[in-house]
Amino acid sequence: MESPLKEIPRELPALTRATKVLKKIDKYYEKGSSFEQDVEALQEAVERLKNYELSAYDKELGDIMADMLIRLSDIARIGKISQEQVLSDRIDDLIEKYE
Repeated sequence: MESPLKEIPRELPALTRATKVLKKIDKYYEKGSSFEQDVEALQEAVERLKNYELSAYDKELGDIMADMLIRLSDIARIGKISQEQVLSDRIDDLIEKYE
């Protein structure tokens, strides 16, 4: 029997998959983070990013970005916002701005 988290297809777009995983963690395992906890963790990740010395890709930068993305995903989940939709809309805005 598969775990509830492994039932979520890996083929989904990462932002969609993150939301589904976070929902199931909240439902089956433990109460998820609160909005305030996510914002605080996001602020901590931003501070780590500010202090990061940029060079070619390395694991530390990837870890910081992953922490930020998962917290943003949880904030979207809490706010019932479709990450894919808002990101697509913003991309369209950028295209309109530059074309």
